[in-house]
Amino acid sequence: QQASLDEVRHARTCFTLAALYAGEAAEPGPLPAPRLRSPDLLTLACDTFLEGCVGETIAALAALRAARHCQVPAVREALGGIADDEARHAELAWATLAYAVRNGGPEVAAAVRALAEPLRAAAMAADDMTDATDANELPTALLLAHGRLPAAAMAATRRDAWLEILGPTLDLVLGRESTDTDTDDSLALS
Repeated sequence: QQASLDEVRHARTCFTLAALYAGEAAEPGPLPAPRLRSPDLLTLACDTFLEGCVGETIAALAALRAARHCQVPAVREALGGIADDEARHAELAWATLAYAVRNGGPEVAAAVRALAEPLRAAAMAADDMTDATDANELPTALLLAHGRLPAAAMAATRRDAWLEILGPTLDLVLGRESTDTDTDDSLALS
């Protein structure tokens, strides 16, 4: 519940900052009703992995990196708070995923692993495109000064998140996938 209240606070903070930049009030428009979710461990694990483990981890790292470059004190402070909150949300998601895998077994672990592989591959492939600059994108120095990561920096953030946080943590939570060449430790000891 606290994480959802944090997200409401993040939205309010961002709308306040948007109003300062735009010179007029900003507020959200209508939001679609959330879809009903199946009440099983497999769905819980997959949704938590995508939205919490991946989404919140990358958001925390992006906010942290953006805050480091930001030259606008109010924006830098907001980004620092968001980074801290998103890191806590990611931690909660990883704990929830570990619970679901522990209680759901190999089927749950396999489903999460299947979700992870294309995401990891996409993050690594995006690294090849970081030299390309969007023609509509503002200059990098201007974006960074105002707490925005340019496209190349965001691609690097996703890649780094997979290499340094998501991949290793996923390996810990799911355990290493066994292969035909792996030996059974109990047999190796005899």
